[in-house]
Amino acid sequence: MENKQILVLGGGSPRNADWVDSCGGYFESEYNQVFSIHYDHWTRGEKVIDFALEMEKIKSVVGNQENLHIFAKSIGTILALKCIQAGIIGPKKCVFFGMPLKIYSELYDDWSILSELDTPALVFHNDNDSTADYNFTKNKVTELSPQLEFKTLSGDNHDYLDFEQYQEEIRQFTN
Repeated sequence: MENKQILVLGGGSPRNADWVDSCGGYFESEYNQVFSIHYDHWTRGEKVIDFALEMEKIKSVVGNQENLHIFAKSIGTILALKCIQAGIIGPKKCVFFGMPLKIYSELYDDWSILSELDTPALVFHNDNDSTADYNFTKNKVTELSPQLEFKTLSGDNHDYLDFEQYQEEIRQFTN
């Protein structure tokens, strides 16, 4: 097996620690090393992710891996994009779940994290995602990063826990 690493980034709420561990655990047999990041604000009882702190953590934990894939959900997708743009990591491929681009638009005006992205990415998004606006996300991805592969799922939640459902498409995409 070639040397492959996976970086797993979850959403902003503490319940995403389970998603990070479940995702990493589900796909670990296909990777030599799994980096599962738990955010500091979860243990401090804060509601909002500290992007600068988590970017530094990723830099120190992951380093410059040669064959890195990122699996990220929700705010973790924004963290991944910020890390890529800053040159902290240079993944070969990304798999994103439930990108909260409308929430991002309420905080930032700069869309270069998407428009300048040259890393191939597969984006899974529920058509009735309860947290990340489907239409806004699909339109922004199509407008700014049409090279990304956008997959519409049927669902009304922001969980993205059915790894078995995504596994084959992910395997084809990452190999």
